[in-house]
Amino acid sequence: MAFATTDFSSAETEKRPGFFTRFFNAMVESRTRQAERVVAEHLLSFDDKTLKELGYNKAALKKASIGLRTV
Repeated sequence: MAFATTDFSSAETEKRPGFFTRFFNAMVESRTRQAERVVAEHLLSFDDKTLKELGYNKAALKKASIGLRTV
């Protein structure tokens, strides 16, 4: 009688990060995007001349601030 064997020690399964690592990375990415939206919203309160001097574009900032919820 032959038994099917599975090799669980392949390199492919070892490369995937664990649950907590993936969860932590997702949280960091989410908070980073939130911070970018908040900064973009604040920069939009500046006048066009100041934004240009700082190297920002109002249209790009509006695009970056989409999804910002103010509480």
